[in-house]
Amino acid sequence: MTDAVDPIDLTGYQIVIPDNAANSVEELSAYELKAALAELGYSVRVIESDESASVSTKSILIGDTSATVGDMPTGNNYSVSIDANGRIQIAAGTYYGYRAAIEYLVSKIENGSFPADLNYTADASTELMTVPNGALRVMFYNVYGYDNWKAPNGSYVYGENALALALRQDMQKDLLSAYAPDVIGFQEYVSGTYHANFNSILSSLDYAQVDVSMG
Repeated sequence: MTDAVDPIDLTGYQIVIPDNAANSVEELSAYELKAALAELGYSVRVIESDESASVSTKSILIGDTSATVGDMPTGNNYSVSIDANGRIQIAAGTYYGYRAAIEYLVSKIENGSFPADLNYTADASTELMTVPNGALRVMFYNVYGYDNWKAPNGSYVYGENALALALRQDMQKDLLSAYAPDVIGFQEYVSGTYHANFNSILSSLDYAQVDVSMG
């Protein structure tokens, strides 16, 4: 028989992302976690790990921060744990891994507290829907493949920010890799920079483009 471990109060926690993590899956995941915690009634701030010489023990570390201990997972693997200093560590190899890790952490929060012995690893791929043997998986996917992006002032700027485009396409590649559809029907997959860059991504996943016409 082991002694029960007292849960840890979530009050006062902050979310910490790696230095220079703008336009990264870690930043996106941090703000998704922030929104999930806000729904539970907790307002937390997101900081980069270089904003503080010593990251507080009341921290949720997202990705490979300056305070993260251990190796980062690869692929859709993810982990949620507490380090020796009492900080929650969320680590993953892809955006899907981070999404699964966040869902796991939030599911463990009860009455504003979480277990003090968190130590969980899994593969997010096994949590995605599966296809029965012999079935054909078909995906219809609106990728918003235009060469423009919406600026903070609400106006549309032509010639999408290269970092934003790369981040979006990396996450879309993760999605296609995870669900592995046999046939994909894209919407808004128009010509231009987006189309040219994504063609090489599709080729790397062993997809071949089939020309179709509207009739």
